[in-house]
Amino acid sequence: MFGLETVGFLLVWWLVPRWPSSFHLDVPSIKLNAAYFAQALGYPLTTQLGALPRLGNDVAEVLGVSLGVAVVLLVITGLRGRLALALFGLAWFAASVLPAIFLLPWPNYVIDAPRLLYPGAFGVALLWAAALAPSRWSPAGMAGALLAAAVAIVSFGFIAVRERLVDQGAGVVRQVMATATAAGPAAGRLYVNVPAFLGPKDPDFLLGHAGVTMLPDYFGLDLDVAAATGRHLPVTSLAYDPLDQPWDAAYAPQGKRSSLADLQQAIRQGGGVYVTRFDPGHLRLEYAGQMQPTDSAIPKATFGGWAALQDAQASVEDGALVLRLEWQALAPAPGDYTVFVHLTGDTPAPLLQSDGYPLAGLLPPRDWRAGEAIIDERRLTIPRSLRGRPLHVLVGLYDRAAPDTRAPAIGPDGTRLPNDAVAIGDVNVP
Repeated sequence: MFGLETVGFLLVWWLVPRWPSSFHLDVPSIKLNAAYFAQALGYPLTTQLGALPRLGNDVAEVLGVSLGVAVVLLVITGLRGRLALALFGLAWFAASVLPAIFLLPWPNYVIDAPRLLYPGAFGVALLWAAALAPSRWSPAGMAGALLAAAVAIVSFGFIAVRERLVDQGAGVVRQVMATATAAGPAAGRLYVNVPAFLGPKDPDFLLGHAGVTMLPDYFGLDLDVAAATGRHLPVTSLAYDPLDQPWDAAYAPQGKRSSLADLQQAIRQGGGVYVTRFDPGHLRLEYAGQMQPTDSAIPKATFGGWAALQDAQASVEDGALVLRLEWQALAPAPGDYTVFVHLTGDTPAPLLQSDGYPLAGLLPPRDWRAGEAIIDERRLTIPRSLRGRPLHVLVGLYDRAAPDTRAPAIGPDGTRLPNDAVAIGDVNVP
């Protein structure tokens, strides 16, 4: 059976086109590759090294522990008369990883590819089984069985962490596919800070990454969508550091790191803009807004003669206020203005507020171009202390350089609005 598996692998290797590459021996990569794969021989002890103090040389530490474990296991198998079986397992392991050790680069491939250990896992398991599997119910056999059970328990814990990461990563992929293929103008076309992979924050192994890759960053998000849905859509994924934040797991965003100007250029291509929100235990792609055709209707208010609020809608979803603001740029902003949203009760003092540039901070009014129309959607989680009571929603603009200076708000009838704020309406969050 193992011979047939090898023949099948060779047939696939021979028939399937490969990425063009030239054979070369990169000595630094070979050393790191060999140490990386050697970690499998010392599992589960090598998974504990990440939590221990570093000794200054990760490669030497890994090789010392891994080879030490392998020697101990070989000695045990020799004493039990199973040395040939253990050596077969080691030979199988070596044959499965040597091509990767000598032919693949460390920094751009092996470091992110624990799947390369799949073929060699049989050899490692056989080595450990030869040493620990009980042949009879003797004290030594019982000790081996208990040690094997301990390894299995550690393995289940290791796998449980990855299962949780897989579930979270799959949730992100489902959200991308659902929003990218949604009907209507809000279909996702620009995604900001979508994670490419998830991994444990505390490293298990000293060398390499042992997380879950769900949206690889070495090609565009449009190919992921096409592969999953069969639809080729103009989807773009970009990374923006100011919106990055620590989360439950380690991650890196999909797409190239971009400036605010790059993001604004992508926004102006049209389509819905989705920004990743890192909620505790959950990753959520939040619709932030988009550009839209200019609206010629009478606005709810104009601000300083340079901006108009064409429409505003407030709704309640899952204990949160969802506010949709439709802005239109009439002229260049005279300063660094930003939007404020205040929720008030019986007094003018805000009980809750959301201040920030439109589209999750990606499109400040100072960068608006005359004639542009912007949809800004924002979500405010309502604390339990404010639920069940009427709340008034007020919207306006103020100068960040002088926060007490608001843009004059003029209503449709030409009169100036109180406190230069537009009353959107009342909401009551149950």
